[in-house]
Amino acid sequence: MSKTRLSLWAGGAALLAAWLSSAAGTTPEGLPSPPPGGASAPPSSPAAPPALDHVDLDREVARMTAWLERAPRPRPVVRNPFTLAPRRRADAPGRPGTVVLQGWAPGPAAAVPATRLRVSLAGIATEADPSGPLRTAILSVDGQVMLAQVGDEVPGPYQVQRVDDDAVELWDPVRQASFRLTLP
Repeated sequence: MSKTRLSLWAGGAALLAAWLSSAAGTTPEGLPSPPPGGASAPPSSPAAPPALDHVDLDREVARMTAWLERAPRPRPVVRNPFTLAPRRRADAPGRPGTVVLQGWAPGPAAAVPATRLRVSLAGIATEADPSGPLRTAILSVDGQVMLAQVGDEVPGPYQVQRVDDDAVELWDPVRQASFRLTLP
């Protein structure tokens, strides 16, 4: 170790010792200093601080309660970015890509009331085939995903008549009508 480094260490140690000795001779504010001569003071019982002797507790509680009533309230949480909510679906059949169709439940019509069946087109998959593109409709039927090609039946029962690049045509044999679903 060089003489310069040794003198720097000695000077730092001396400064640290001086700082610690000056801090040891002071007392925190509000506390009595120790009696001179090193004699210890007799232990005293803890007492309430003198500033709190004249406080009217009921008045302070009333003041704080009034302040809390005027205090601004936090805004309610509108959105939680860490949760996924189900997609909202419009009930109106006029929304593009969604058709609300009346279906039926198995059994006699008088015993079971008719149910509403919601069919919407979610997408179209195309696969290359030697005879031409083979398209598969990706349908959402009452919240469940279903893959259908031409000739397949969709619950309701409806039959897939045609699958285009951007639309699907469903046939309703009961009503003798066809419905066209387009991509949103």
